[in-house]
Amino acid sequence: MYRLVYIYTNNHCQKGIAMITEIRGIAGSGKSSRIYTLIGESLAAGRTVFLIVPEQTAVSAERRLSVYCAEHGIPTVDLEIVSFRRLANRVFREYGGLSYHYIGQGGKAVITWRVLGQLCDKLKYFRGISLSDISTVSAMCAQLDELRSCGITPTVLERASEQLGEGALADKLSDLSLISAAYGALLSADYDDPKREDITRLAELLEEHDFFVGKDVFLDSFYGFTPDELRVIGRMMKTADNLTIALQASGDYSSSTIHQQAQSGSFAV
Repeated sequence: MYRLVYIYTNNHCQKGIAMITEIRGIAGSGKSSRIYTLIGESLAAGRTVFLIVPEQTAVSAERRLSVYCAEHGIPTVDLEIVSFRRLANRVFREYGGLSYHYIGQGGKAVITWRVLGQLCDKLKYFRGISLSDISTVSAMCAQLDELRSCGITPTVLERASEQLGEGALADKLSDLSLISAAYGALLSADYDDPKREDITRLAELLEEHDFFVGKDVFLDSFYGFTPDELRVIGRMMKTADNLTIALQASGDYSSSTIHQQAQSGSFAV
């Protein structure tokens, strides 16, 4: 059964806010199909369109939208399909910001290994962690990256640990606070982390430039956003002509909550 709930909100009455369209539905309900239809209408009207999707769905989105536009005779010369990282690269090429010293996953794994070795005597929950197990070190590295991308600082982790008092979870959060602080210090001393820093710089650069003016922007297939991604979306809301966001029917996000979090810099984990 075709089940789709979508809410259309005209916000042109608010100065500095784009016209926002929310498309809500459960997984498989047709949100992406509706997005493609709206993109086709924008392209047919001669609009410049950006479709922003998660990195892992970019190729499939390009393929599906190319087929849709070809079947309907819609030109795609004014269409760009990007992830947030690819959007950052696109904006950097226009305004500057590409010259940075990046570190790959292998290098970050080495830094994680060094940190765990240095802190092994201070850890509680992770005291017995095996430094010779590559998968364990890689898993810790991924966890540290996720904490950083979500804006969860060592201070936040330590406060959470203190609030819990005693127990395994408190020890785990305390250890992660120590590990995260040391990891961040070593990482930032010599390198830039593209997964985090690109989006941070993108958000800062968009504060200085009206990149989305005159453009229709669509976001699809996201289940959540990092704080910096919310800042970028906040700029879309302020400068794009039209913004369309596909959201889960029962999710925590709406255009209003996204706007509030983008303005305040807060993010619910």
